[in-house]
Amino acid sequence: MSGQYEPNQYQPPPYQPNPYAPQGGPPQQGGSRGVAITGLVLAIVGAALDWVPILGFILAAVGLVLSIVGKKNGAGGISTAGIIVGAIGAAGGFIFTIVVCAFGFGEMCYYL
Repeated sequence: MSGQYEPNQYQPPPYQPNPYAPQGGPPQQGGSRGVAITGLVLAIVGAALDWVPILGFILAAVGLVLSIVGKKNGAGGISTAGIIVGAIGAAGGFIFTIVVCAFGFGEMCYYL
């Protein structure tokens, strides 16, 4: 019986995934974390530059706004840190700008 066909003798090869299929899943939503990191960095730079009238306040305020946007989009701790540092930096920059301009210590205040 060696010349006869025997059913179920041939086994198909195991399933092989298509090597040309796109890899990975759908694009990840990482934009809110990037906004939060940008907000934190701007808040830190703004707080560090509080001694420069107007510049420190503007950078810290922009960092504060970006951190709030990042918080609303789901970035957690980084945006919270950006909100805290941005609020302190913006308040410090605003107070320093008012003091410098009120007492006439800076020539930059003449353009306001």
